[in-house]
Amino acid sequence: MRALVSGIGPDWALQEVPRPQPAPGQILIRNRAAATNNADLPMLAEADPTHGGHGNDFIAGFEYAGEVVALGDSVHGWQVGDHVMGSIPSSFAEYVVADQRFVLPRPANLDPAVACALPTGLLTEHGALTAVGFTAGQRLLITGASTGIGLIGAQVAKALGAAQVIGTTRTATNRELPTNAGVNTVIVTDEQDLTQATLDATDDQGVDVVSTTSTARLSPNACPRQESTATSSTSAAWPDRPRP
Repeated sequence: MRALVSGIGPDWALQEVPRPQPAPGQILIRNRAAATNNADLPMLAEADPTHGGHGNDFIAGFEYAGEVVALGDSVHGWQVGDHVMGSIPSSFAEYVVADQRFVLPRPANLDPAVACALPTGLLTEHGALTAVGFTAGQRLLITGASTGIGLIGAQVAKALGAAQVIGTTRTATNRELPTNAGVNTVIVTDEQDLTQATLDATDDQGVDVVSTTSTARLSPNACPRQESTATSSTSAAWPDRPRP
């Protein structure tokens, strides 16, 4: 199979490599599309032997989308032909082998070229909200809501039953992006005070969870549940304390 390999020079090298075989608990995926994320280029540079890198070659990439073509022993819940996506090392290749536990189902109508860019963002935002105990009916503030990760976070929060999603963007020209993603109130931080605007949007109640995807400053007054701070990936929250 063909794959993009790091550790040879300053660029990925397209090479023929052996097609992997699924071990017990793994599935083999025919990769239809792969996406870059923020780890790929630093890893490419660190491996470049022409500029002091370690020179150990490896198949690059993390995010993929395709279909299941083979199952290892003891695989349950997956079938050949299932549409899938996920994040796993060595994804810049025509075939990807992955632990069955870390594969995500892909809706059949979701194009692989779109789906491959979603797994890291989906896992980050869903994992962060789960880790801090986010529950249906809570209010969420997303800073940097017009960014890729912010837009995904807004939609994940809505799917989990958020009562209200507030999002920030630096400029008014970006207001439409988070609005279309389901954000109820968009705060333009170049024009509005973040803390006051958050309190205004929540009738002075504040929010339950803050997902921090930018460096926007927020007073604790906008987060009345502040006995402790829990962090996971890019998110933070102030868990249960009765509202005043």
